[in-house]
Amino acid sequence: MGKVYVVENDLKEKGLWQILNFGHTIGHAIEAHENGKLLHGEAVAIGTILELNLTNQDIKSKVSNLYKKYEICYELPSHVKLENLL
Repeated sequence: MGKVYVVENDLKEKGLWQILNFGHTIGHAIEAHENGKLLHGEAVAIGTILELNLTNQDIKSKVSNLYKKYEICYELPSHVKLENLL
């Protein structure tokens, strides 16, 4: 199942499309704040971890381990404060 399938089957963004947005809202804010210091994928990876902080620690641990395995940046840089992104 790819992005085209998701978009074509959820034109109103009411259900399935949400999987495309996972991590992106906060990820885009981080990406903009860092002004090119992070890749888009890194910012979204950080966003997924931050979103998982609010929901499921078991899944967060599994996703974090996957990011570690593939050497994907997933931690919010220490100089970035969440309150500055709102």
